[in-house]
Amino acid sequence: VWINNFSSHDDGYSQTKYPFGFTFPFYGSTHDSFRIAVNGFMQFTTSSGSLSNGCLPASIIAGPAVFLFWNDLHLDRGGIPSGTDVVGYKNFGDYVVLEFDSIGNYSASCVGSLKFEAILYADGRIKMQYHQLILGAGAACDSTMTIGIQSNGVAGSPAIHYVCNTTGIQAIEGLAIWFYPSATGSISGTVLDDSNNPVPNAS
Repeated sequence: VWINNFSSHDDGYSQTKYPFGFTFPFYGSTHDSFRIAVNGFMQFTTSSGSLSNGCLPASIIAGPAVFLFWNDLHLDRGGIPSGTDVVGYKNFGDYVVLEFDSIGNYSASCVGSLKFEAILYADGRIKMQYHQLILGAGAACDSTMTIGIQSNGVAGSPAIHYVCNTTGIQAIEGLAIWFYPSATGSISGTVLDDSNNPVPNAS
């Protein structure tokens, strides 16, 4: 499904949310739909198109979000001048693929093209893949970006930035990055000593 209802081709976001087709667990909450920003990220509760990427958690995006390649991007400048049929998604039952196909840097002087995608699984796993990363030459065509996930934008809240501008391992063509949800649960029972007797006040 191609997504062509962005509020703007520059710093826009999808004007509708799109269904997962399943309940997606993320940082202790669940979500059934998502919204996409032109600038390389998806969000679950907010409507942001922010161009100013930074380290996570990022207060400029107040809610939970997945940052595939957060940078100042433009739909018209990756090789498809109309800016249509650049971003799309497909539901495969137990996972959803979100693809940015031939998106470019915001600056018209940057002759380049980016192709990357995220795969979100019903069990909470996230895989990001990078096929083509040509940003062009020149000061405006910098490769600083943010790649990661956040629970919300509040300082100190749970977040992981794999890349924040020049820190971290930069995205490269052919690279895949996985994010796995942590295992949670509870254990109950009786603690026994060496004689197989219950230990007082221990459980």
